[in-house]
Amino acid sequence: MDKKIGGELLANMLVAAKIHLCNNKEELNALNVFPVPDGDTGTNMSMTFTSAASAAHSRKESAGNVLDGVSMAALRGARGNSGVILSQILRGMSKAAKGKDELDVSDMVNAFRLGSKTAYEAIMKPTEGTILTVIRMTAEHLEQKQDEITDLDMLFTEAVAAAYDALAQTPEMLPKLKQAGVVDSGGKGICYIIEGMANYYKTGVLPEETVVEVEKKSEVFVDNHENVNFQYCTEFIIQNPERKKNELTKRYEGLGDSIVVVAMEDIIKVHIHTNDPGIVISEALKIGSLIDIKIDNMKYQNDNIQNAIPKERQPFAFVAVAAGEGFHNIYNELGIEHIVSGGQSMNPSSDDILNAANRTNADVVYVFPNNKNIILAAEQAAELYDGKMVVIPTKNMSDVLPCMVGFDESASPEENLSAMKSIIASLKSAQITYAVRDSVFDSIEIKEGEIMGLSGSAILTKGKDANKVCASVVEKLCDDSVSMVTIYAGADINGDEMDELEKLLTKKYKNIDFSFYRGDQPVYYYFVSLE
Repeated sequence: MDKKIGGELLANMLVAAKIHLCNNKEELNALNVFPVPDGDTGTNMSMTFTSAASAAHSRKESAGNVLDGVSMAALRGARGNSGVILSQILRGMSKAAKGKDELDVSDMVNAFRLGSKTAYEAIMKPTEGTILTVIRMTAEHLEQKQDEITDLDMLFTEAVAAAYDALAQTPEMLPKLKQAGVVDSGGKGICYIIEGMANYYKTGVLPEETVVEVEKKSEVFVDNHENVNFQYCTEFIIQNPERKKNELTKRYEGLGDSIVVVAMEDIIKVHIHTNDPGIVISEALKIGSLIDIKIDNMKYQNDNIQNAIPKERQPFAFVAVAAGEGFHNIYNELGIEHIVSGGQSMNPSSDDILNAANRTNADVVYVFPNNKNIILAAEQAAELYDGKMVVIPTKNMSDVLPCMVGFDESASPEENLSAMKSIIASLKSAQITYAVRDSVFDSIEIKEGEIMGLSGSAILTKGKDANKVCASVVEKLCDDSVSMVTIYAGADINGDEMDELEKLLTKKYKNIDFSFYRGDQPVYYYFVSLE
């Protein structure tokens, strides 16, 4: 007799899938086709699915309750585009299980179908050759084979085979995947989830966790923020470090206190209280890849305790995602009081954005995601927010200043959104960063460690000197329509280097107004905004 899937079994299957996904997340990160330090699909999917799986066992009285709780946890914990799409897949699957104690073959086929349907409906312009394709083709295969599938064991065998078959086709659908010689990372992530569930259903054995899970510490509060010399409690893990921990410890001397650097097998665990998490993270990125990044503003946390009585209701407020003390300061000066730490390679969750919005006590909250991979999470937070949340689709931290200049207090939220979208569309922007691996992109051969000038998904130039690359980018993007250029220096650029770039550009372009700021952002040497 076919074994149906009840609440407890389903909860265990989801936990098994979570472990299988987390064990392979670095492989998914490495599948990123663009050779910049933004390979975070595995991290985003694993953190999203970990949030989801954590809710499974508390509702194991029925399969419907399990998926209902998992769906809501995934919605709140979704990080990055892949995480948001995954949360929508789980949301659709929960619809198929609603009110059911157990799931049979028909229910599971319907769950895959609704998971695919809900995910596609949530994305304005679905891209084939991605996680969407893999879940859709898997669902279609199961529907076609439903009359032949005799039990759940067979269903999961078919589902795993169909998912991997769909994954193998993704390079033919997305030329950039084929050029890089890889499959889609999000698509492979969903394969691991389906495979993890299938393996547990067949064996009843949880896989061994090969990735060290570090216990999350409770938030750090202090009695008097005036006595805090270093504001940000910064924690993360460096995977596969190329050098020894004592080298890193020396780099961190003078950057903060409460420094703990612990080496365990192939990871280094870092904890430091610092005023500049950007520099700390940049130094760590030179040694290896990062996971489990956590940055807490201890002064802000203390202020929350000190100011337990809610402030007066505001007509509007702003929330921005940012990395780098310089950007934090710039945004504060612009009137953006609520900042979510995060950015490239450390995407905040929908819940992080939602919590920041809730703290504003405002009738209308404007959110600047500042990264294309965070926009979906912000839009999902808007659905969960009990009020009016307006997501401004900024893709770079440098987009915020011109948007804030164009903000009109007397205009409606819809009018401000339209105006800011027009401002964003008129901007030219670029980023200066480095390649994390050898690659060929748009017929340009890139070597690991080379510095690249990027605009959108295009590589404009490359070289060995950040200032020269930045100057070349400005030259390529400047035309008669450009009258103002704003440049934000990252954590790895010192004051002398920034001054040299300013002298170089202002001498060459007499008719353009240049503004230079310290953004102190990690990963990127410079952000450039042209108006």
